[in-house]
Amino acid sequence: MLNLKNMRVLVVDDSPDNQILIGFFLSSAGASVDYADNGELGMKKALVGDYSMVLMDIQMPDMDGYEATRRLRKCGFEKPIVAVTALALQEFRDLSLCAGCNDHFTKPVDRSKLITLVECYASPVTVKQYH
Repeated sequence: MLNLKNMRVLVVDDSPDNQILIGFFLSSAGASVDYADNGELGMKKALVGDYSMVLMDIQMPDMDGYEATRRLRKCGFEKPIVAVTALALQEFRDLSLCAGCNDHFTKPVDRSKLITLVECYASPVTVKQYH
């Protein structure tokens, strides 16, 4: 079992079902999880909270994940941001990376892959840069 006990993860997703599922997966592996249900609130929380990383839904009303990520990077936010989306095509991955995301994770959420991804960003030797 992977251990995420030192991770504080902000899940930004407008779907309560996705929040519950992702939160359950991460907390059962030991992570501390916080939530924001839109891009603007997620951006505000990320800037003031001491999160290890942000899992950013891309398709949200008002401020989507691309815009929230761009604004976070413009404000100097340097922690990992991973796009979480059902948009699996390469062009959407490229858009996520160009917006400032470190990685692109596709739904439906696979528990093992999600935990492995978060664990990867918990490692100090992980060198993934946003573009």
